[in-house]
Amino acid sequence: YIVHFGVLIVLIGGLLTALFGFRGYMNLCEGCGSNLVTFFGSEKVMELPFTVVCDKFNVEFYPSGMPKKYLSKLSVVENGKVVKREMIEVNTPLKYKNIYFYQASYG
Repeated sequence: YIVHFGVLIVLIGGLLTALFGFRGYMNLCEGCGSNLVTFFGSEKVMELPFTVVCDKFNVEFYPSGMPKKYLSKLSVVENGKVVKREMIEVNTPLKYKNIYFYQASYG
């Protein structure tokens, strides 16, 4: 029963995210910021009530030339003040106001 209940909770969480969440992207250059999110699969753009700024970006490579690690130092600016500053990498997102910002790629 516990396993079935756990699977049910995961399915309900996925359904709620699909119904009430959103997935989009934001391209940030080092030293730039934005508050606009473009939805995947459409031209719809959403304006956030805060700005995300990429303070620093670094990429590490394997000797073969393949990317090893992307690191971004992000700041969240709201009402002209920095309210959060965090270093993120792939699969380690910045979370602010229940919105997750993932490092997806570079270039």
